[in-house]
Amino acid sequence: MPTSTQDNTSKPKSTMTWLQAMFAGSVTGMVEVCTTGQILWSLKTQVEQGEPVTFNRRILYRGMPLNFLSMIPGTALQVGLNQGIKDRFMGGEPESYYQQFACSFSSGAVAAVVASPTEMVMTHLKQYTNKLKAPIQFIQQYGVRSLYTGFLGTVCRDGTFTSALFALTPILQHQFKKYCDDDRKTLIPAAVTAGIIVTPPSQVFDTIKGEQQKYTDKRASCKIANDLTT
Repeated sequence: MPTSTQDNTSKPKSTMTWLQAMFAGSVTGMVEVCTTGQILWSLKTQVEQGEPVTFNRRILYRGMPLNFLSMIPGTALQVGLNQGIKDRFMGGEPESYYQQFACSFSSGAVAAVVASPTEMVMTHLKQYTNKLKAPIQFIQQYGVRSLYTGFLGTVCRDGTFTSALFALTPILQHQFKKYCDDDRKTLIPAAVTAGIIVTPPSQVFDTIKGEQQKYTDKRASCKIANDLTT
């Protein structure tokens, strides 16, 4: 793969500010939760925890407010930080593929600060009768440090995801434009291809994170991580 994107002189520079990017990201996060995000997360968690898979709406949408609290600010941070890092350190647009991946991975890694504790609480949500008070009750029961069980796995998963979203997708789209010059027709194939490419590594990190978050005991979660990686 080439290491420079300077040959793409026709590529327009982004005029979006990081605040506009954060707003766009928050709307995207809200739409994702309302459409497929909540349902797919619930089904995945049922499988990971060895529970019977059910399409009962009360179970599928259990903890949806917490998912909003995770996805909306998390996606806003991913999109906003990606734009902010480019504006602050790269003059608006990265000059190489390496810079694109570094910038996009960093935005996902930082956003994991929001996603990790929320997903930890949601994993143990069924033990609390009052779902809105679950975060406070979880902290009182297990402590603040337990919120970040599986944090490294979340960082790697989200960084991999944002690398596909912000770096790999435009790179592939640029390659596809050799065969079709219409941005609208090349965007979806590029995004789908990028998603397929990063799914295997992202799944590995998400599985490790999910297995660790089954346990509130730090020592138990570390043992699970070691068992999965050896």
